[in-house]
Amino acid sequence: MDVLTAPVALATLAAAALTFIAIGLIAARGMQTGPRAHVTAYDSMSGPATASTVLATSLGAWILFAPAEIATWGGLTAVIGYACAAAAPRFAHAVLGLRMRALMPRQVAMTDFLRRRFGRGMHGFGLVVMLFFLVTTVAAEVTGMALLLALIAEVPLWLTAALTLAATLLYTAIGGLRASILTDRVQILVILPALVAMVAMAAWQMQGFVPALRTVAAERPELVALGNLSGWQTAASLILGLTATSLFNQGYWQRVYAARDSRALVGGFVTAGLAVMPIVLILGLMGFVALGSGLADRPSVALFAVVLEATPTWFAVIIVLLGVALVMSSADTALNAISSIVTADLPRAFPALSGRRLLALARWSGLIVAVPALLVAAQGWSVLYLFLLANLFCVAAAGPAVVGLYSRHLSGRMAVWATAVGLIAGLALFPDPGMGRGHLLGAYVAALLLPLALMALSRILAPRPLGQAFDFACLRTG
Repeated sequence: MDVLTAPVALATLAAAALTFIAIGLIAARGMQTGPRAHVTAYDSMSGPATASTVLATSLGAWILFAPAEIATWGGLTAVIGYACAAAAPRFAHAVLGLRMRALMPRQVAMTDFLRRRFGRGMHGFGLVVMLFFLVTTVAAEVTGMALLLALIAEVPLWLTAALTLAATLLYTAIGGLRASILTDRVQILVILPALVAMVAMAAWQMQGFVPALRTVAAERPELVALGNLSGWQTAASLILGLTATSLFNQGYWQRVYAARDSRALVGGFVTAGLAVMPIVLILGLMGFVALGSGLADRPSVALFAVVLEATPTWFAVIIVLLGVALVMSSADTALNAISSIVTADLPRAFPALSGRRLLALARWSGLIVAVPALLVAAQGWSVLYLFLLANLFCVAAAGPAVVGLYSRHLSGRMAVWATAVGLIAGLALFPDPGMGRGHLLGAYVAALLLPLALMALSRILAPRPLGQAFDFACLRTG
């Protein structure tokens, strides 16, 4: 399937990376100095700007692999569920973001809310989960880019991973969140036309999709049947897992606070959610096309089996540009999220830390994520199981976190106990790495419902006096 030489592929990667570095440097010009200014962009983005950065952040390298692969074994229902799962977190942030901004108008990190609302227990749990998720995210994105270049040009995995990470770390370290937002707005202008071009090229090469889809319907009718129970179970698992995980993704909360006002926040996140759904559906359709055309021997590259079939060299260059834009738009968000967490949490551990030293640590804290991500990407390992496990931890904590946003009667101790019960139950049902034992949806449902049931039961059996209720006003004053 190699359609590019390694030098051409690397030159394309380097040119795109240098372009985004330059844009990041432009964003850094005139930016206020200081740790908080590095990780915040309060009230600075209109609705369209919010939509573009959220959409770019949402569309990582996973869209080039996962939707088509899921179609080959999960069928139409799983693809529909994946599209809903990709959009649901954006809708959740549109609602919960309004509440968070009302409670804490100048928040720096999600860990800030967990600490001040619940205390050290939930704060520590949230911190560990966020770091685990961010490392996994960057590793998955960079691995996807490395596999892409290895697929079309036989570039060594470690080289692609190192170049991509170094470039992303450089402009995020210098320009911070504002560099991430500005590059997102440029990257989405690369991503959307390139995706349209990929689908058009596939349709042209296959002389339309209808014959391939008819073949799938005739030979594998269970894949296109809306009554496919296994597909719906996969869909429900994805919706639960991805929505819960997004609540602990600091990168999205940074964009919640960067929206100019409530209208920009809701409009931007809802627009991004609506936009991502058809993208996932269409790319999932490519999996069916690959199946019907006999090109899906390796489900993980089903999309490329269709698109790269006798594709011209110039189009392979477009695919490389698309991959770079997708990976950097997600990876820079994760690196900035780490900086945000460091800015919020490190001064409490080291009160004597100067602002200049804190800024330096915040800028280069992305190495915490970049180093393990590079090691994983260099080996080409799959991190899907780690993603599913990170989702479970977030599902267990999601109920207490959301209830704590609205209820004054949930204590920090009860939030910790409820999260622990949900996590233990979820782990007991969670599949093994080979997926031969356990039940993913059952694990997620147990991790979500048991904490909610425990909190409700404690409220009924031991109602707290009004004087012991949490005072939300203290969140505004810090």
